[in-house]
Amino acid sequence: MNVNDSEILSGILETKGYQETTDYRSADLVLVNTCAIRQKAEDKAYGFLGDLKGLKKEKPDLIIGICGCIPQHEKEKILKKLPFVDLVMGPSGIEEFGNLLSEVETKKETITFFGDDCIPRGIHPSKRAKIPRAYINIMYGCNNYCSYCIVPYVRGREICRPVKDVIDEIKTLDKSIYKEVFLLGQNVNSWQGDRGEKFSDLLKIVHELQQIKWLSFMTSHPKDFTDDIIDAVANSPKINHYIHLPIQSGSSKILAAMNRKYDRDYYLRVVDKIYSKIPDVALTSDIIVGFPGETDQDFQDSLDIIKKAEFDSVNTLVYSIRPDT
Repeated sequence: MNVNDSEILSGILETKGYQETTDYRSADLVLVNTCAIRQKAEDKAYGFLGDLKGLKKEKPDLIIGICGCIPQHEKEKILKKLPFVDLVMGPSGIEEFGNLLSEVETKKETITFFGDDCIPRGIHPSKRAKIPRAYINIMYGCNNYCSYCIVPYVRGREICRPVKDVIDEIKTLDKSIYKEVFLLGQNVNSWQGDRGEKFSDLLKIVHELQQIKWLSFMTSHPKDFTDDIIDAVANSPKINHYIHLPIQSGSSKILAAMNRKYDRDYYLRVVDKIYSKIPDVALTSDIIVGFPGETDQDFQDSLDIIKKAEFDSVNTLVYSIRPDT
């Protein structure tokens, strides 16, 4: 999702006359789009911003902005850590980014913007990568409050885009470049339309667009991966037979502690349904190792479910302590 946010921010910058450079030291503006899901991501962002402090001394007119999840969580505290930064805004600041940047340019003072909730986004100019895949956000935020995850605290509760907005954005894509649409959301399969449409309905609607050759989506939550979604993937030729379905742990005890709202048996039943309807599916997952209270047996349960689910690949990450979780 951060990739898509960065594409929108780049598109807005181009409308204001900025051009991209591969050498940040020659730039007039450096905008750092951040992620706060893991401590390592925060450390990398702060490390890079530390480097920019020296560049700011060399180039006092350089505009430095930090956006995304770190400023949303840190809010005004970030100004104590980074007093040389000119623009600080959370994820919802994208809607106001053009105006906020104009304020920075004219007032020459630090501007901050922190929305407490997600703001429904319109269609913005995007500087997309020149690859066949185009990322389209269909929703923002998350309502799940998994006990290890900071996302609901920094991106707010779920806001779903109406069908028309999603379709209109897809229709703006350059048909000569973009052949695949990749629908994005923190919990993409909990999307609901403004007229009661379900995620499976949206898949079918997008599937019918003539300009689209392939359709994918991410990230799905197991508790919301319903039979109608499986049927839509199985029966729609353009939908890629690739499903990323994070389990996070193979232990029902740890899943309960994580507030995932399902157990291992439920997950395996969903997997069985997927394989029965989509035999050639590429199924991938995420697993967290070292969650508080995890025993050797819980770890063995995770290894066991990797074998039982026959994943094509698994992202394994060591538990990362996050504030407010």
